[in-house]
Amino acid sequence: MPEAATLFDQINTKAPENFRRFGMREDNAITERLPRFAGSVEVTKERFTFVRSGSYPESIFAHHSAIAPAVLDQLEVGSDVNFRVRFNRAGPVAIDMQLGRQID
Repeated sequence: MPEAATLFDQINTKAPENFRRFGMREDNAITERLPRFAGSVEVTKERFTFVRSGSYPESIFAHHSAIAPAVLDQLEVGSDVNFRVRFNRAGPVAIDMQLGRQID
């Protein structure tokens, strides 16, 4: 997985400024096949959260608009979560976050 983080860093550095600045709004052929991932909340701010997961070596960004309000109200640093991912130019972006490590 460290290779994935290095590759995303290169994309973020070398791609045109307007290339995939935000996470995709819909799944594509790749993301629709990805499983849910487990992790824990590392940081939570007013509009975004970062989670850590053994599935990726860097923190994973999650915008609060991609998290259900009922889940968002219960998030705190250290909370166990599971989520799906989509990608922006810098790497995976967590979406559809749910509480608990249980992955359906």
